[in-house]
Amino acid sequence: MISKNNQRFAIPALACILYFSEGFPFGIATDTVNTYLSFMKIDLPTIGLISSVGLIWTLKFFWSPLLDLAGTYRIWTSGSLIVLSLSFAGLGLVAPASPAFWGVLIVLVFASATQDIAIDALAIRITPHELLGVVNSARVAAYRGAMLVATGGVPLLVSRDQAERQVAAEPEIGSQARPPERAHRLAADRDQHHAGQRAGVP
Repeated sequence: MISKNNQRFAIPALACILYFSEGFPFGIATDTVNTYLSFMKIDLPTIGLISSVGLIWTLKFFWSPLLDLAGTYRIWTSGSLIVLSLSFAGLGLVAPASPAFWGVLIVLVFASATQDIAIDALAIRITPHELLGVVNSARVAAYRGAMLVATGGVPLLVSRDQAERQVAAEPEIGSQARPPERAHRLAADRDQHHAGQRAGVP
């Protein structure tokens, strides 16, 4: 059992971790996926379908009673995290805007919405009345921070990785370009030699 002195730090810290986990998939699904599809030259009407997938968060109250009836909030949160991790990996393995891509995205959003229900309920249960203000501030800050990481940090890391791969590939491209250039110079020297012979130059 956590003492009251430790609760002042432990509960807000736990709220930060939980709500970072809650905000990150929301930022991925609502913004980063949009950026990814735009980068892959997917047409705008198809990208617009992301907003319809986001309706799952709005409709999560339909299955929220199930979390109160079966299992615990910790189990639901852990299970949602596992599904989210697999969904993140799945988005990178399937073709963008393919039926499999949308299927994985729907699973991701559904798991994220379920995680939201479990974390919100758990936060209400474990937060003492005297810590409501601190915990509320911590969870809002963590949620917004997670969205910033998802919408800005992830694309930045991807662009940096692509730039490093391009730089690493330049020597290889250069080495592949040298043989044709050398062959071109040899052909030019040979033509010049033949021209000199025809002109009587030894």
